[in-house]
Amino acid sequence: MRHATECGERDVMRFVGETAGCLVEKDIELRGAVEDLDRRIEEIRLQIVMLSGKKEGSGR
Repeated sequence: MRHATECGERDVMRFVGETAGCLVEKDIELRGAVEDLDRRIEEIRLQIVMLSGKKEGSGR
């Protein structure tokens, strides 16, 4: 019985380790995606500022 328990514990620990590894990989992927979105949002903000500045300048 003890052998079965030890084998079960090893299986559980291996599963937990694999799951943790997958979660770390996904976390890294998501952080990269968020950083890409942040850069894109900043680019769009700058474009809006530039365009609104051109509109204000042309209306005078």
